[in-house]
Amino acid sequence: MVKIKYVWLLLLVVSIVKAQDNDPFVRKGLLKATSTISPGFMLNRNITNIYVSGELEYFLENKISVRGDGFWYRDSQQDIPFLKQNSMVFFGALYHFSKKKHDLFIGIQPGAILSQPNVLDTSFVNYPAQINPGISVIAGYTFYVWDYCNFFLNARYLNAKYVGTSKGPIHLDEIILSAGLGFQLHTRKKS
Repeated sequence: MVKIKYVWLLLLVVSIVKAQDNDPFVRKGLLKATSTISPGFMLNRNITNIYVSGELEYFLENKISVRGDGFWYRDSQQDIPFLKQNSMVFFGALYHFSKKKHDLFIGIQPGAILSQPNVLDTSFVNYPAQINPGISVIAGYTFYVWDYCNFFLNARYLNAKYVGTSKGPIHLDEIILSAGLGFQLHTRKKS
């Protein structure tokens, strides 16, 4: 049992030393994936939505990547949820400001949102689920701890509307936060 603790301690020390390498980690051919639970804070209402989210990102160049994100709506933190459904997929490009194991990025991603409001008024109209377009701006930070894992923090602003209600469009604007442990691998050798 004691030997296992020493092995874990050795792996931790090697990871920390490896994280201090001077070579840039972010480069063409890097493939990243994450999955986490993400809260979304609606801007037009005092509502917090909960999503299971995931992303897949590939670096086309040293500073430019393409990324797809998915958000599966699970519920809200309110007793009576404002939405029955609000799942989303996004795809777009990101620009990176990388130095060694640190990576700041910003990007824009258009997306499709499958949304359905809960009963909104006294007429008890049941609005159908529908796909609406959306646009999001994303910014974040990634720290590459080891060759195969990283810690990340993302903030996303989403602009979207559900159209077709008796009271006009419903704004679905949100700030969505994601953080956690991610995984990556280099698909190309250093040039």
